[in-house]
Amino acid sequence: MAVIDVTVVIMAVIVVAVVIIIETTVVFIVTLVPVAIMVEAIVAIVALAVVIKVIAVGAVIITLTAVMAI
Repeated sequence: MAVIDVTVVIMAVIVVAVVIIIETTVVFIVTLVPVAIMVEAIVAIVALAVVIKVIAVGAVIITLTAVMAI
């Protein structure tokens, strides 16, 4: 009986350990993915803003040079 008890306990410990590892991994992924998406979105928005500003500045410079030329 004692041997069976030990194996049962060991198996239970292994099962619990595996479950905990799986849960932490799932939680880690679930929390990490939205953060990564948010960071990417922020980077994309900033990049877009920079591009728009550059285009706007370029347009202003072109307009000014055209006006000066006239």
